[in-house]
Amino acid sequence: MYAYSDKAYSQLVFAETKENGGGLMITRSMLQPGIMKLISFRPSNAFAFVKDVTYTVKIAPSHDMLTSTRVVLTMPATLTFDPVKGCNIKNIVCDCKLVPETNEIILTNVFKERTPGGTELKFIIEFGDNPIGARYAGDWGARTEGVFEDNEYFIVDGE
Repeated sequence: MYAYSDKAYSQLVFAETKENGGGLMITRSMLQPGIMKLISFRPSNAFAFVKDVTYTVKIAPSHDMLTSTRVVLTMPATLTFDPVKGCNIKNIVCDCKLVPETNEIILTNVFKERTPGGTELKFIIEFGDNPIGARYAGDWGARTEGVFEDNEYFIVDGE
């Protein structure tokens, strides 16, 4: 456990670790997700059956994000992505993985440094296809996930 006197985490005032006989054991089951503010989801083209649409997503997680934090965007069920094209984030450099079975986009290597909670994040996602017919595309969502001691991800903010 570490305590700092400033928001930049540069002034360490207390450190207690398991190695020197202390520490607080926090298990994964003790953790609960924080709030994810879903700000906006906007397609570059709102017409039905249009290919290669870009979608601009804005979110604001409530917790700080570390360099290991990943962002998972759940796209509306009726939007499709070509697995061959995959996905691409146009406005920032990061890795983008498409999971067609769940219609999720997993973004890794997004953060180059610790990023404060409440920061508005904007992602411009390329290569989606709008659904056939004029109808509601479906709900969307987002979550941030962090790595726990077993090197598996857990939800930090969101669903």
